[in-house]
Amino acid sequence: MKTTTILILGLFIGSSLTGQAQTNNRIALQLSHNQVTISYRLQSDKIPVWVEPYVGVANQDVNAKFDDKLGGLKVGIPLYSTNRLNFYAALNTGIYIPVNHLYKAATPYLGALGGVELQLGKNHHHGLLLECGYTYGTRDYRQYYESKLVAVTTVGEFKVSPLYYALGYCYKF
Repeated sequence: MKTTTILILGLFIGSSLTGQAQTNNRIALQLSHNQVTISYRLQSDKIPVWVEPYVGVANQDVNAKFDDKLGGLKVGIPLYSTNRLNFYAALNTGIYIPVNHLYKAATPYLGALGGVELQLGKNHHHGLLLECGYTYGTRDYRQYYESKLVAVTTVGEFKVSPLYYALGYCYKF
């Protein structure tokens, strides 16, 4: 609960710090086979770099529930744009927190991705997204079990799924 609150506060603080970036900001909802995220892109008219904080839930650990938490930041640049189509590249960093009763392994990650946005509607406020990329994140963890007869300690490794792809919807203001 604390982590989710901190991530959401970070999202709002980040958006308030860039008050001049008001023209091509967007909010997006992205779905993947193992995660769901919501993000807010902040883009300035003065420089072609954008910042996109995001939070979400995921499922990459031993249980089959979407109860893991993740949050991070994408920093990207546009590569090619037409009237309705935008191609971009971004660096992605964040933290992945698996939630289960077996281990705790809050895992920082780093990645690179490419994406395309297709703008819809007369005013180009609505859009469809497709993002693909590679993510690296790994963390060692320990499990400890004790009974009256034996005490066992094991060491394991949690890895964030390296291949990233997501479909999404966005709304530009």
